[in-house]
Amino acid sequence: MGGMIYVEILDRRGQVESRTRIERFPASVGRGYGNDVIVDDRFVSPRHLEIVEEGDDELVIKDAGSANGTRRVGEDEALESAPLRPGLLLRIGETSLRFATADMAVAPAERMFKSDGLLDKLKSAPVALGVVLLAFAMLTADTYLEAYYDVTWVDIAGPPVAAMVVFALWAALWSFVNRVLTHRFDFLRHASLACLAVIAMLLAEPVSEYTEFLLSSHTPRYLLELVILGFVLGGLIYGHLATIPVSSLRGRKVWATGFAILVLALASLLDYSQRVDFSPGVSITTPLKGLGSSWVSTVTPEVFFEQAQSTKEWVDSQNEK
Repeated sequence: MGGMIYVEILDRRGQVESRTRIERFPASVGRGYGNDVIVDDRFVSPRHLEIVEEGDDELVIKDAGSANGTRRVGEDEALESAPLRPGLLLRIGETSLRFATADMAVAPAERMFKSDGLLDKLKSAPVALGVVLLAFAMLTADTYLEAYYDVTWVDIAGPPVAAMVVFALWAALWSFVNRVLTHRFDFLRHASLACLAVIAMLLAEPVSEYTEFLLSSHTPRYLLELVILGFVLGGLIYGHLATIPVSSLRGRKVWATGFAILVLALASLLDYSQRVDFSPGVSITTPLKGLGSSWVSTVTPEVFFEQAQSTKEWVDSQNEK
């Protein structure tokens, strides 16, 4: 195997840090500036190994009397020489080297995102702006519907406007990172991703509330909210990272999952610290929802008054304590 080869320097994760093309032999690898491949590693000798031609254009790796030796990756025994084959992995000092030829197969390119996917659609300014306006409208409607007293337009619009400012700051932070890494801003797309997360949470809120109402238990609602929050946060971080396509698909999934787990753990800890068990007060939640009569269980007046009497006796016993 004569001709041209490439020497790749790998990082600790096995990712390529640099590639050097070598066309003439003998060639050398080491820490010294006179080498064809320079390795910045204090455990690598100034002239660590050589690549020479032997026989019928056969390339051979030879250790050049290095202080710490040359080894195959995963092996402890130092070697003096080894035939150079495409994909050969060697370790010198704390550095891994991989040797490749021009015809060596490489993995196919990763898709930044599907051409017909959501992120691609959010590249359109009208679509992204529509998502932002929809989120603002839903926040405004939610604020209005939760008000049970006379309010002004300032009371209604104030919280949504404040929320949109927070989303804008969040999107600006991601846009700054995007600009540093890819020379693009994509502010509107980052902002629309944050607004999509808000829309998802607003749509999920009545689902979780009706779950508590129908099951007469807070636990299913709490667990459902955690699951929904985890998926929304994970999807949000994944979307931001995919908009800045400098990480692998696996890396985006790992970071998104890790962030979601961290936030859920903090939320659970905060919720646990605020439990009524740690307070002298009595907390009573009564979710009231508009449902058809067929959805609500009914009782006779006799049973109702019997339950009311039982409730009164329980309250009286608590007051006596």
